[in-house]
Amino acid sequence: MRRDNGSKRVQQWAVGALLCCSLGVLACGGTRDAYDRVVVVTVSSLRSDHLTMNGYPRPTTPFLDELAEGGASFERAYAASARGPLSLATLLTGFEPLEHGLRSPEGRLGAETPTLAERLASRGYRTAAFVSYWPYFEPRGLDRGFSHFDSPPELAQYPYRAADRTVDAALSWLEEQGSADPLFLLLHLHDPARPFRAPSVYLTTVVEGNSGPDYFGYLEREHGVPLGWYHWEHTKLNAVFNQYDAELRFVDTELRRLREGLEVLGLLEGTLFVVTGVHGIGLGNHFWDSAGQVLYEEQVRVPMIVAATDGSVAPRRIDDVVSHKDLLPTVFALLGGEAAGEALTPAPSGRSLVPLFSGAGLEPRAAFLDRGESRPLSEGQERELERAPIRPGPGPLLGIVDTRWKLLDYAGADDELYDLESDPLELENLLAEGAPAPPEANRLREVLAERSARASSAVPPAR
Repeated sequence: MRRDNGSKRVQQWAVGALLCCSLGVLACGGTRDAYDRVVVVTVSSLRSDHLTMNGYPRPTTPFLDELAEGGASFERAYAASARGPLSLATLLTGFEPLEHGLRSPEGRLGAETPTLAERLASRGYRTAAFVSYWPYFEPRGLDRGFSHFDSPPELAQYPYRAADRTVDAALSWLEEQGSADPLFLLLHLHDPARPFRAPSVYLTTVVEGNSGPDYFGYLEREHGVPLGWYHWEHTKLNAVFNQYDAELRFVDTELRRLREGLEVLGLLEGTLFVVTGVHGIGLGNHFWDSAGQVLYEEQVRVPMIVAATDGSVAPRRIDDVVSHKDLLPTVFALLGGEAAGEALTPAPSGRSLVPLFSGAGLEPRAAFLDRGESRPLSEGQERELERAPIRPGPGPLLGIVDTRWKLLDYAGADDELYDLESDPLELENLLAEGAPAPPEANRLREVLAERSARASSAVPPAR
C-alpha cells in the first residue's frame, strides 16, 4: 500500500522545528549537510557469517563485499533483538527496547520517541520508505516521519514482497521525483526470511561446487551447525543452505541494481549508504531454525556497513562491539559534525561511531540484547526443541555482550555465560549445572541489572 503523508506527519512531532533551527540546517537557512542523500537498507534474517567477505566459501554477497571495501565494516555489530519490530525500533530511534518501550512484537512505538525519519524530516529532508514486510512498520508506528511510505498489501500466497519488486517501486518513485535534495530513503528487504523463494537462477550461482562433504564439515566446524539437527541427512541440510544462500545472492543483486539505478538517475554522488541486518536466523544452530526466541550470536550478530560515494568514510574493518542504537547518532554526526549529534533532543542512548572510522579509539561499551515480552512456543517450535541441549526459558530474556564475554539472563530459568574468545559458537555454557561460576558472570549481571533499572525508569507509556 502506498501513502503520501505530505507535511502532516512531520508536523506531528513538535520538537522538529526546535531541532531544525538549533542545528542550523539547510531547511532553516543554515549550512548544508555533508551528504545530499542518506540511504539506509535493512535486511531481515541477515547472518554476518554468510557474507563472502567474512570467509564464507560461497559467492553470496559480491556487491556488499564491494561496498564494504569502500567504507567501514563492523565485524561485531549487534541487533538489539532477534525480533524484527524490537530491533528496527532501536535502529530507527537510537534507544534500546527497554528505553523506547516497544518490547512486544504486537506493540507500538510511542509518539514521544522520535524516529530517524522524523528527525531528518525536521532537518529539511524528503523522507521515503519502501518496505517488503509491512507488519514490521505501520502497525508498530515505525512508518512515522515518512512523507512517502510504500509497502505491499497483505499477500495471500507469500507474506512479503520480493526484493526486486521493492527495488522497482523505489527506483520508479525516485525517477518521478527528480534530483531535489536532500533525501532520506529507507529500503527494507525481507527475502532471507522464510519461506525461502529466491529465483532458481541464484541456486546455481551460489553453490558453484561448494556442496559436499567438505562444505558440510565447514558448516559444522566454522558455523556450529549440528548435523544431527538434519538427522544426518545431508540432502536436507544442503537444501536449506542452498535456498538461504540463494536468497542472499538475490538480495545482493537487487542492492547493486538500486545503486546502479541511483547512478543512472544522477543521484549517486553525495550519497551516504548504511546496510545492516535486522537480525539473524538459526538455520539449525542451537537446534533453532528461525529467529525470535533466543539471543545467540547467529540470531543477533549482523553485518553493518557504512559507506559514502565521495570516499569520506575510509575503508576499514572495525572489530569493536557496537549496537544498532549507535546508527542514528552516527548518521547525524556524519551529516553535520559531532555537534549535530550531541544536540539531538531527546538524546539517544547510542553514540556516534565516527571516531572509529579514522582508527581512533572509543571507550569499550557492552551491547545489550532483549528478547522482549515472552511469547508461547508454537507446536512446531516445541518439536524443534525436543532435541535441544539448552531450552530457552519462558520468561523475559536479556543479554549483554562485552569484548569477550556474553551473558544471557533468563528470568525464572538458568542463565548462560559464554567466553566468545575461546567459544565463539556458544557451545559451552560456563554456568551449566555443576560448573563453578566465573567471576565475569556476576560482573555482567550487575552491569545488566544497573542498565535495565536505568532504562526502565525512562520507558515511555506502553501502547
